[in-house]
This record gives sequence, C-alpha cells and structure tokens, in this order.
Amino acid sequence: MRKKVLINAANLHCGGGVQVAASFISELANECIENLEIVIFVSTTVHENVQGLHFEGNVELEVVNVNGFSRELPSAFDRHFDLIFTVFGPVYFTVKVKHIVGFANAWILYPDNETLKRRKFLNKMFTLLKLYLQRRSFQKADRLVVELEHVKEELVRKHYFKAENIDVVYNCVSSLYFDEKLWLPLDANIKTTEAVKIGFLGRNYPHKNTNYLLEIKECLKKIYNIDSEIYVTFTDEEWGAVTPEFKNGANNLGSLNVNQCPAFYQAMDLILFPSFLECFSATPFEAMLMNKPVFASDKPFIRDACAEHVFYIDPNDASHGSKVIVDYLRLKADKKEQLLYDAKIYAKNFSSAKERAENYIKIIKQTLI
Repeated sequence: MRKKVLINAANLHCGGGVQVAASFISELANECIENLEIVIFVSTTVHENVQGLHFEGNVELEVVNVNGFSRELPSAFDRHFDLIFTVFGPVYFTVKVKHIVGFANAWILYPDNETLKRRKFLNKMFTLLKLYLQRRSFQKADRLVVELEHVKEELVRKHYFKAENIDVVYNCVSSLYFDEKLWLPLDANIKTTEAVKIGFLGRNYPHKNTNYLLEIKECLKKIYNIDSEIYVTFTDEEWGAVTPEFKNGANNLGSLNVNQCPAFYQAMDLILFPSFLECFSATPFEAMLMNKPVFASDKPFIRDACAEHVFYIDPNDASHGSKVIVDYLRLKADKKEQLLYDAKIYAKNFSSAKERAENYIKIIKQTLI
C-alpha cells in the first residue's frame, strides 16, 4: 500500500526557498517515485516557476498559499497524509503526522549579528521574540534537513535539536543552469557603457548589506577612478523603500523569474555578495557556473561552502572590497580564465539538483518506516 506524502511549498513566496522548491519539484517531474503517492502544495510564486511540468500519475500538484504567522490552514490540508515534508520552515500550524522541515534560518543560529546590533532597542526585542517563536516551531518537527555541516553543528551545540534527527543535504544550483533551452531573457535592458557591471541577485533584506554596493561604487571611483554600474533585483515594494541616494546610484531590474537568472549573470562583469548572515546561498555557485567572479563576505558560511573559489571581502569595509575587485580586474586574462574555470568545475561537482531530490526522497522514505 502506498504511503501518502505531502510536499509542502505553500509557505514560500520569495527568496532562495522558491528556487529550491521549484528545482525539487522539477526533479520530481522527471522521476517515478515508487511506493509513494505524492501531493505537492505550491504557493502562487512557486507555481509561476514550475508551470508546464508534467507529472506521473502518482504525483499531484495544487496551488495553496500559507502566509506568515497564520495558524489558519487552507482546507486542502484537511486530507490525510502519512508524512509532510516542508521544503523550508518555519510553519506555525500543528502537524499531527510525521513532519520533516527544511531549516535555513541563520538568524536563529546567529542572533548576535551585525544587523541586529544596528537596530534600536524595541526593534531588537521584537526580532528576538520572533526568532524565539520561529525556533520553537522548528523544534516541533520530527526531523530537520539542513544545507551544510556548520548549520547542524550549531543547532546541536546550542541544544536546539538532537544530532540524530538532523540530516545534511547540500544545496546546489538548479538543473536549469545546464540546459540553455530553459533560459529566459531579462525584461529590462542593461546599459551599454564601459563601466564595470556589478550585479547583486537577491532580496533587499537588512542582513544582505546592500548599502555596501553603493560604497563599493564610490570607492572604485574615488580611489581607482573606475566607473561602475550597480544592478539589483529588488521587488517593486523594496525598490520603493530604498533611499533616493540608492535609486540614483543603482539600477533595479525587478524581481526575476528563476529562468531569467542565468541571463542576469551573463550580463554582469562580476557578482557582489556582501551578506552578513546566511546558512547557505546558491548565488555564488550559480555565478561560478556562469563563469562570473564572485566577491563574497569573508564569513564562515561562505568559506564552508565555496572554499578558495570566491574572492573574499570585508563586508564592513568597502575600501577593502574595492581593492579586492581592482586586484582581480588587473589580473592577466589567462589567469582570470583559469580561476573562473576552476570555480566552475568546483560548483559543478559540489552537488546537483538530482542528488538533492534523491536525498530528500530517501529521508522521506526512511522517516516513514
């Protein structure tokens, strides 16, 4: 008798979680999963990135939206499942069957970070309360799935979760990066100038440290007399909330469909990733596969994943970051080519979407036993 499993991506509406969910679901469309009846709940945003997929008879996909702290579940959740696999939590509703939850909340692991330190007292207290509630929701899960070893180690060190109930499944880039037929063009034009095109792909969350982008632009001009253009991919709401100085100093291409991301990387000369806080980010790996140099924060979460294949910058010191960029720009062409080739091979071999999907299914089956 088949077990009935729910793949829950109904709570994912933005950011890297959408990409992971879309990639996983795409792999499910390519595989016949034996002994499981699979129902997939996707948010509207995830659905936009998986349209056109064909599933085998034992896989069913529905659009269901779950938002924020809401504990009111859509009626679709009322049916019986033997297990629920939530691609990324937290979820705040009660689950009465076995529940596996993906964990990628670096704030819970490292609450005493640069972003929190900069906040006013009341905002800081509210954030800490929110993190506490989120942590409690993760602790209700039967198993957690994390993306790198350092995440598991920190969860165990802080006694948030037992080691035997945490699985490490490496994140990776979507298989679309290996199939150019799936790539879509950008909706906006890139300026045709001699300026260095610096790209940032992601949301404008505080911990992403996006003001650093303009600081880099200023340092490149003042110290090295190098012109640059900053390109970001903020939502309309995020772009509307930035300062006039940011709008004058950067170009917003808007929120991208997953299939447009390769075109974004192609259009850039380099990718800047000055984040203060992550569990894992696929952005450096995507850029490596697209033969673009990555300049990323010198933080353990980057070194743990990327080793020596990105250029490390101090996210608190744009003069340092600009020097690292200029040092790269001044390298001979053959040296650049070798570095980019080595990075591409590393990213290609790190993990794959197929392997990740197989590991997810393996964990699901083991938990059902």
